[in-house]
Amino acid sequence: MIHSALTDSDGLNLTLKELLFYQQQTKPRSQLGLAKNAMAGPYRSTIKGRGMEFDEVRQYQAGDDVRAIDWRVTARTGSTHTKIFKEEKERPVLMLVDLSDSMIFGSQLLLKSVQAAHLGAYLAWQAKQRGDRIGGVIFNQSQHQELRPKGRASGVLQWLHQLKQLYTNQPQALLQLEQGQEPVSLNQADYFTQQLTRLRRLAQPGSQVHVISDFAHLDEAGEKQLALIKRHNQVTAWQIFDPLEQALPKTKGLGARLSFNVITERGAGWLRLGKDNQNYQQQAQLRQQHLLARLTRRAIGLRQISAGQPLLGQV
Repeated sequence: MIHSALTDSDGLNLTLKELLFYQQQTKPRSQLGLAKNAMAGPYRSTIKGRGMEFDEVRQYQAGDDVRAIDWRVTARTGSTHTKIFKEEKERPVLMLVDLSDSMIFGSQLLLKSVQAAHLGAYLAWQAKQRGDRIGGVIFNQSQHQELRPKGRASGVLQWLHQLKQLYTNQPQALLQLEQGQEPVSLNQADYFTQQLTRLRRLAQPGSQVHVISDFAHLDEAGEKQLALIKRHNQVTAWQIFDPLEQALPKTKGLGARLSFNVITERGAGWLRLGKDNQNYQQQAQLRQQHLLARLTRRAIGLRQISAGQPLLGQV
């Protein structure tokens, strides 16, 4: 039986209780010890280099970083000495969570934005169990929040609070659409790229980076930002999708007469099942192929998460 955080959820709203649920669903590391390679875990490494914790001073050797020269010891001894640091292997985990307008959609279990928040919580608790620090960028249509990586439970709780806060403070665009008003014009692709740029500035080399979005507004500029992030970090793209975005429901012969009134950020119209079904599915496949090509070109792995199923059955 798969436990779910959805017992008290209506799929539309987001509660802190839902996000705290995932704390019990992450497994702690079985054993502690020294890391043997550069990214083996949250423990001090025996590897010497420029890092967090000072270890010793020794005579300068060819190839040492000149920025690490200890000028006081060098002046006192008359020979060049350099500082050696013991690296900390507590890995920063950075996330970008997209709660913008294109994510406020769901046809079955959850809105995509709710599922994105659930995934952001699950990955944060998972990182906390490893002893890693959690931070990143959370944004909706009009606001964003940058969180520098922070460890321990306080780092996770700060992250969860901001997920809930930005989800609750949804922009006025949906309300304007419901009232028949024209929403404020915003270049969605530029806005998404801005958030990726913020994430890139936060990411320290060697970070684990998770990008959680439907990637509906990823363009060439955004792809370049992803490539820059990937240059010094491990990046995973998590695509949140709704089943209705991939294919229209089967209507058993009634499709030609069954139509839906659809409202999007581009306006309102009618979607007629049967007549438009094949073209709809082809267009969905083309969009997915285009996204996969962008990410593959940058050597970024893609994982898909459906908003129509509980998260824990998919991760």
